[in-house]
Amino acid sequence: MSRSSEAAMADADAGRRAPIEIGPGPEGRLVVRLPYDPELVRRVRGIAGRRWHPSEKHWTVPRAPGTVGRLLELFEGEAVVLDPGLGGAGPVAAMPAGGRDEEPTAPSPARPAPPRPPPADERPTPGRPTSGSKPRPERRPYRSRRAADPPGPAGALLERTREELRLRGYSPKTRRAYAGHVRRFLEWMATDGRDAGDPRQDDLRRHVARLLERKGVSHSYANQCVSALKFLYEHVLERPIGRLRLPRPKIERKLPVVLSREEVKRIFRAVPNRKHRALLMLVYSSGLRVGEVVRLRPDDLDTERGLLHVRQGKGRKDRYVMLSAVAVEAVEEYVRFYEPTRWLFPGARPRRHLHERSVQHLFARACRKAGIRKHATVHTLRHSFATHLLEKGVNLRYIQELLGHKSPKTTQVYTRVAEGDLARIQSPLDDLMRDEGAE
Repeated sequence: MSRSSEAAMADADAGRRAPIEIGPGPEGRLVVRLPYDPELVRRVRGIAGRRWHPSEKHWTVPRAPGTVGRLLELFEGEAVVLDPGLGGAGPVAAMPAGGRDEEPTAPSPARPAPPRPPPADERPTPGRPTSGSKPRPERRPYRSRRAADPPGPAGALLERTREELRLRGYSPKTRRAYAGHVRRFLEWMATDGRDAGDPRQDDLRRHVARLLERKGVSHSYANQCVSALKFLYEHVLERPIGRLRLPRPKIERKLPVVLSREEVKRIFRAVPNRKHRALLMLVYSSGLRVGEVVRLRPDDLDTERGLLHVRQGKGRKDRYVMLSAVAVEAVEEYVRFYEPTRWLFPGARPRRHLHERSVQHLFARACRKAGIRKHATVHTLRHSFATHLLEKGVNLRYIQELLGHKSPKTTQVYTRVAEGDLARIQSPLDDLMRDEGAE
């Protein structure tokens, strides 16, 4: 049987299976009834404070603001029915099986009672095979992907670099980037037979030249490497910066990818999930960076003044940006349904915000659904925000403030991609073919 046929049969089985039921329980808890499935059992076992009640054949979990929304995320792709007695959770709703981004819709009045899970002694234990099923491999514990530090003096120098970056208040992202450049430089030194604990100026120059010539990296990456090595030389090795003549590669003048207004509309239409749609609308309507939108808190939205407070953006700067009325409606609809507390867009763990990589994945999925052929990322929405404002005649200085750019030169790049007189100039080829058709 082909893989596509197997997938279709699996989807059909999921559609026939009884839905998961979520309702109010005793003593501040929620009742979760689910059709027996080892995968669903595994998901529920991952909830802190969950309990299995053998006599009632159901689970209960602690009830708190946002719990219903988190359960719906946990069971995405499954049919879910909410009890009307859930008060703030909204009306009875069912989440259809199949797509991960599908939203709850009203269930059919007649639905079969869900089959009860087996007794406790027949329930599967994680890692232990059940009768008639193949044993599941044990899950490997999560390990950090950070590469191991080089041994000896080089490792000590790298740790001194990390400590100096922390003491000087660099952001976690910059600390990781700089430490990575320094580590790769020290590893290259050791491989080349040089003293990695005492790098010289010529070593730094050779390393940057090697990056550009052999590795074929972008000039932006090489410039960041130069900044990291200068930090190492000046602040860690404490050698006079005047002695370090390390040229920076010429900046590449690349134009940003910009989506048309119609393409942005198509992307929003391709995202039925309330949470995801509200997030992407905020990115586009306020020109946010992905790292800024995932770190928003519910009280950052000032709906009375129509402003959004962006805290500690790039360069550790706060700023206010405009808050779209349409985006506010999308966010309020999402908030009523999911009830976020600590973060406006929480991740799988309630105390942590949604990961930036998750946003990139959901945006890529939306672009595929919308038929976008351009190489677009979440940051493309920010580029499109600035370009569309410029095309409307908004002053470049205001756009600079909204984007949080330190220099107006950074914002001026949008003048090169905005539709202006250049788009209205008629190509001589069009004139030529039109004249030929008229003859």
